[in-house]
Amino acid sequence: MSDDDDLPDQLAALGAAIARAEPRTLEEVETITQVAMRLSLLIEMLIGRGVLRQNDARILGLYGQSAARPRVRLSVIRDKHAVASPPIDCAAHFHLCRGRCCSFHVALDPVEVRQGRLRFDLDEPYLLERAADGYCSHMRAGDGGCEAYDDRPATCRDYDCRHDPRVWIDYPQRIPAPMPEGVVPRF
Repeated sequence: MSDDDDLPDQLAALGAAIARAEPRTLEEVETITQVAMRLSLLIEMLIGRGVLRQNDARILGLYGQSAARPRVRLSVIRDKHAVASPPIDCAAHFHLCRGRCCSFHVALDPVEVRQGRLRFDLDEPYLLERAADGYCSHMRAGDGGCEAYDDRPATCRDYDCRHDPRVWIDYPQRIPAPMPEGVVPRF
């Protein structure tokens, strides 16, 4: 058994410990929220690097609904307008990647929630809402562009698909990865 084999169990134990935490002050709530968000980001990165499988994340209960109470995930980015986007010409690659990144889970930050410009999922509070085909509900049907581009979350602004195996098998050769489970290509 390799160290990676028990990684999902270790992450699940850490997630369970975070869920059991009973903060008494606003500072403790913020700290626990930060730790939970960092754990979620770590899991996304491990999935992106192929260390964890997407179904491992579902087993951990860190994605999807909890029977006891809904999971609330908020982004911890302070100023999304200060985030620089990587130099990627999405429109030129869209016919190959088919907007896979627009099917990923994206957490909003508290400012975005309060502004109310971005739709979020009622079953997974504060994650960008996704349509029945698995794509973000802000993706335009005609061309795959973003109807909320100026208000897009920091996660979307900062995302670089070039080294993400969920999107590309080989970016320089422009060989896309298989479409994620449950995502129906629009184009």
